Amino acid sequence: MLMRLLRDGGGEPVLFPALEIRAPAQPETLEATMRDLARFDLAIFISPTAVEYGLRFATAAGPWPKELKVAAVGPGGATALAAAGIHNVIVPASRFDSEGLLDKMAKLTYLTYRNVIIFRGGGGRELLATELKRRGAEVTLAECYERSKPATDGAPIVAMWREGRLDAITVTSSEAMDNLVEMLGEPGRELLAVTPVFAPHPRIIERAQWRGALKAQLTAAGDKGIVDGMQSYFAKAARLAK
Repeated sequence: MLMRLLRDGGGEPVLFPALEIRAPAQPETLEATMRDLARFDLAIFISPTAVEYGLRFATAAGPWPKELKVAAVGPGGATALAAAGIHNVIVPASRFDSEGLLDKMAKLTYLTYRNVIIFRGGGGRELLATELKRRGAEVTLAECYERSKPATDGAPIVAMWREGRLDAITVTSSEAMDNLVEMLGEPGRELLAVTPVFAPHPRIIERAQWRGALKAQLTAAGDKGIVDGMQSYFAKAARLAK
């Protein structure tokens, strides 16, 4: 989706994954949980990736429970759920993160969530589970995928930048930002310092700046938000250059 939007906007995207996603190496506990989904009041999906892998395991165990309420941290997750036939998803109104979803849930007086299952990757943030437990919920973590750093050589990306063929970088998670820095190595530090890095969340921007991305730019959420932010940035730069 992001690459298509970039092409439609006149860009030439280069795919350089900084996160490798795969199913859990030992899925037995997850598979057992999926066979008992009907006991939960609420299922939360942290990301579109959580939707993809979570539903893969859930539907392998049986039909999705019709009475199970569903929430997503952001619109990307809600869109992925809708594509799978799951609608009426609870989504934050503006802030698309754990904090935003917790605020949204606190305002829904009809929502009962004594038993909550959270679909996420291994080693995700603990804020959502911790706060829901504080509110009295029993929380089960369905860690349906694992993340790792790809064994990819970053030299071609550095070479593209040195040849003047790389104008911007997009990053969609703090972990991907960390991996990118390591994959680019020492030659990539100069690249990050002078090239605008676009990300859709303040936490990612903070991480990028801490990693030396001096031109980190916050965009709106979602793929369209990233592309709109890039277009606005370069349009402004072009006006200032006149």
